[in-house]
Amino acid sequence: LTSDATKAIVAAVAGRPFQFSFSGGLGMQYAPDIAEIFVRAAMSDQRGAPALNIRGDVTTVAGVVDAIDAAIPGARELLEVPTGAEISAADVSDAGLRRVLGDLPDTPLQDGIAETVQMLRPLVASGAISLP
Repeated sequence: LTSDATKAIVAAVAGRPFQFSFSGGLGMQYAPDIAEIFVRAAMSDQRGAPALNIRGDVTTVAGVVDAIDAAIPGARELLEVPTGAEISAADVSDAGLRRVLGDLPDTPLQDGIAETVQMLRPLVASGAISLP
């Protein structure tokens, strides 16, 4: 279910409808931020295998729809958010990870979605990506 946001962006770029499989809160992380965190963690002096959280941008599915609509005006009409299918557990602490790595990359949700839209447009137009 965590891929629903990306599937919704792909659908919106293609001008197709998409229905989220859940609603409620979620933490959104931008892949380039996660890649940087991974590399920094692998190169850190941390020993052992602590369990650490990556918080990202805490929002709701409705907030994701708003950000997609900001990047693709009118996309809101294509995206459906169900009622009664709420999940939570999005607002986790990343204090442990910050103790290990210091400041973390944190691309704002709207920027990450806008960059993703720009990356996906040529892929969708060329048929190089499967549509949801």
